[in-house]
Amino acid sequence: MNAQLPKLKPRDVFFIVLGVCLIVLLMWYFTRFQARQLSIQDLQSNLDLSSTQLSALQEQQAKLPGLRAEVRALEEKQAVFVRALPSTVKMGQVIRDVQDSVGAAGGKLDGIAVQNGTETNLPAGVQAVNLNVNLQGRFAPIFRTLRSIETMGRFSKVTSVNMTLPAPNASDPLLNGVINMTVYTFDPAQAQPAAPTTPSATEPAPAAPAAPAGGNS
Repeated sequence: MNAQLPKLKPRDVFFIVLGVCLIVLLMWYFTRFQARQLSIQDLQSNLDLSSTQLSALQEQQAKLPGLRAEVRALEEKQAVFVRALPSTVKMGQVIRDVQDSVGAAGGKLDGIAVQNGTETNLPAGVQAVNLNVNLQGRFAPIFRTLRSIETMGRFSKVTSVNMTLPAPNASDPLLNGVINMTVYTFDPAQAQPAAPTTPSATEPAPAAPAAPAGGNS
């Protein structure tokens, strides 16, 4: 005999259909709706980040004209400062000024050593020259010499001062001092950009290619 399925009541059919619908609804929620919501949240986060970056860029763009004006003002100040530097060819006058400062302060100059500076990132045409001033004297003359060198102008700076005591035989003994300073000079020739090289007028023109051998038949 064939087994017969039990006859379901309408209420049982309703609950079965309702359960199947709930299962389908849950599957749709976890597989489609929730994934879609996460994608929308990611897009919204990216949009917020892009809006923040756009606002920052617009703010920086608004400040750009002012920054350009400040750069031009700084370039003009730099040009004025550079033009006020002593010329490189007048370095001898700077050394004589140092010698006069030592003599006026009452010190004894032993010598001045001149070396090329190693500073980089200087404006075009500006050169740094190191001077090592060796002198003798008591503390007061050496100190006056130092103050005189410091007030020579904006084109120089004192980098270090060394003093030694040969023999402590008095309350105010003679000292050996070395004042290391850097002098900045300006060479207009190096400040100008190099002119592009052009072929010499006396340079011979390239020879024309040789004609093929043989004549017309």
